[in-house]
Amino acid sequence: CGIPAGQSEKQTVEAGICTIEAFFRRIGMPVSLTELGIRPTNAQIAELAAGCARATGGSCGSIKKLTQADMIEIYKMAQ
Repeated sequence: CGIPAGQSEKQTVEAGICTIEAFFRRIGMPVSLTELGIRPTNAQIAELAAGCARATGGSCGSIKKLTQADMIEIYKMAQ
């Protein structure tokens, strides 16, 4: 992994995620809910996202506003 110059925004984001994940693995840090022993159901993920949305007034983020639907997708990707 690494973050080469001259890539698209998506490629840069994906390279950044890969780099951070590799670092976390090197230091023995879990990188998914499953690695933490957590396996939430879809209903639990929806509940987590709803709680996050409530706590942030419906959306969060400064660069990109995340909706509750975005939060659900993030939790699903974190499994």
